[in-house]
Amino acid sequence: MTVNTINVADIIDRQKMGKFQIRVIILCALMQFLDGFDAQAIAYVAPTLRKAWNLGQESLGPVFGAGLAGIFIGSLLVGPLADRFGRKKLMIASVAVFGLFTLLTAEATSLNMLFFFRFIAGLGLGAVIPSTVVMASEYAPAHRRGSMVTLMACGFSLGAASGGMLAGAYLLQFGWHAIFYVGGVLPLLLMLVLFRGLPESLRFLSLDPAANRPRMLEILKRIEPKISYTDGIAFSHVQRNTKRWRVLELFNQNRGAMTCLVWAIFFMNLVCLNFLNNWLPTVLSASMSMHDAVRTTTFFQFGGMAGVISMGLLADRFGFYRVLITGFLVASALTATIGMVSSIEMTRLVLACCGFCIIGVQMTLTALTAFLYPTAIRGTGTGWANSFGRIGSFSGPVVGGMLLGLHLPLQTVFLVAALPTACGALLTLALSRRKSKIGHEEAAAVPAAAG
Repeated sequence: MTVNTINVADIIDRQKMGKFQIRVIILCALMQFLDGFDAQAIAYVAPTLRKAWNLGQESLGPVFGAGLAGIFIGSLLVGPLADRFGRKKLMIASVAVFGLFTLLTAEATSLNMLFFFRFIAGLGLGAVIPSTVVMASEYAPAHRRGSMVTLMACGFSLGAASGGMLAGAYLLQFGWHAIFYVGGVLPLLLMLVLFRGLPESLRFLSLDPAANRPRMLEILKRIEPKISYTDGIAFSHVQRNTKRWRVLELFNQNRGAMTCLVWAIFFMNLVCLNFLNNWLPTVLSASMSMHDAVRTTTFFQFGGMAGVISMGLLADRFGFYRVLITGFLVASALTATIGMVSSIEMTRLVLACCGFCIIGVQMTLTALTAFLYPTAIRGTGTGWANSFGRIGSFSGPVVGGMLLGLHLPLQTVFLVAALPTACGALLTLALSRRKSKIGHEEAAAVPAAAG
């Protein structure tokens, strides 16, 4: 009997986006939506909470930092675990953790409790973005991967903005607890859907095709229902290296400089992104009503959603590096401008454009990172890049609180906040010049999409 060998990556890459792949993208987008909702919730309730508990302006800085520290550790852990045990299990566990502890946040009665609950919730929140990006990238065809992954990732911005709309409409009526009740219950319901509706990554299963053959055949039939896969086929696969700690593989085969550059770029963008995410409602409430401050902040998120979609499409057409460098430069100029505008209308316009660039860059950079590493370490590479960036996201709100505590002019504060994105442009330029020196599998994937 003749045995035909097939490569699951080739099968996926030659497909159009069918119902099965679209369902995977939608489920990942829903996880990102709730991740964005819960991650941003504390910033939206901060002005109300600060008044209810009679706190100083800088008192919530450690709470912001606790959530981000949890996100840092969560994204650090999820990659190696997902590469070992599978994408699906880790994704479901992550949703369960951040849902449960967001629900518990509503019952917090002190800063210490708030600090603890946000830290544990952050562990789950940090795992969602890298794991959903990896899952989406492993099911999207190569010619649509950039746009599909970034389209999925706009769920985060939509969720973050929806939290602001909900807070603006109901904070005064129901209190700050309400947003955490909503943000806790919905993920727990979604977790039940994921058990039945989310498949394991076919590329991950192909790392051990002998053990996973029945599951692989079932998924292939759902991807290509018109083709019958018989017993006379074998699956090719990339050999998994189990003798070396996976994180060390990020520096093997000429990946060391590339990995360091990717981590530094994540760091720079997230310093700026999370300073704005966490402090905008509080800063704006000093010059406008709390209701207007929260609503105005949502323009940053809605702009980000447009940026994520647009940059993904542009990356497929013009290449990731050109789009990212341009986005970083424009983001730096816009961030510096925030402190120079006075009217609500102009502030909303600048924030929308700023969110377009900064959030768009973040999700596009995450999509690029999934291209840069082979299947066996893709989760580790994406997770650790997000984790190192989270050092920046932890630092941004804390440093922002220190700057605001010094009572510096807002123009000065936002000028300082603009510096990291300018550095991000230079680092991305350096990364683009090293793309030809990476390993074999990823070198084949990057040029067509990354340019």
